[in-house]
Amino acid sequence: MSETMGSLFVLVKYLGALYLFWFWFGFSLLTTQSKTTFTVNKTKDKGDLAASFLAGFFLTLGDVKAIVFYVSLFPMFIDLSALKVAEILVIIFITVASIASIL
Repeated sequence: MSETMGSLFVLVKYLGALYLFWFWFGFSLLTTQSKTTFTVNKTKDKGDLAASFLAGFFLTLGDVKAIVFYVSLFPMFIDLSALKVAEILVIIFITVASIASIL
C-alpha cells in the first residue's frame, strides 16, 4: 500500500511521528510533580452566590453551542410567529431556570 500512496504515505508517517512526539511531551508535563502552591482565602462574602450566578450566566451566554442548540431546536417545536409576549417570557424563564440549575 505504501507504494501506491507514494509521498502521501511519507507525509502521514511524519505527521504521526510529530503527533507522538507532541503526545510524549504533553504526557510528561502532566506526570511531572509541580512545586506550585496556592493560597485560598476561605472567608465567605454575602455576594458570593450572586457573583457565582452571574459568572455562570455570562459563561453560558458566551457558549456558542448552547445558543446554536436553542436557536436550532425552538423553531422545530414552537411556532415563533404565533408567540405572545407572555409566552416568550415563560420560555425565557424556563430556559434561565434550567441552565442555572444545571450549570
